[in-house]
Amino acid sequence: MARLVNLTPHPIVIFTQEGKIVVPPSGVVARVREIVEDVGQMMLEDGTVIPLRRKFLADDIEGLPDPADDTIYIVSFLAAQVAWTQGRTDVVSTGDPVRDENGRIIGVTSLYVKP
Repeated sequence: MARLVNLTPHPIVIFTQEGKIVVPPSGVVARVREIVEDVGQMMLEDGTVIPLRRKFLADDIEGLPDPADDTIYIVSFLAAQVAWTQGRTDVVSTGDPVRDENGRIIGVTSLYVKP
């Protein structure tokens, strides 16, 4: 049996055949670190200068604990993709969404695992 730990900032609602499961946020959020670099500037015809920057994702995840026995971590899809490239099999992201009558996501029916 597995224990789910929610490393997102909001509750995760999973609809199952038996009902629904609510996994509250753990208080820790796993995020892929972003790197931003200044690379120059662009001058427009009127003399206006616009800074140019480059933004890319680091290959590490802040807030993701080391693997623990029988523990599955729920993270964003982006964080899951990075974790999966590092060989982590204890990380999932929210799967197929369930929407209310206004189109807002109110939960999921599955969890995505490493391909």
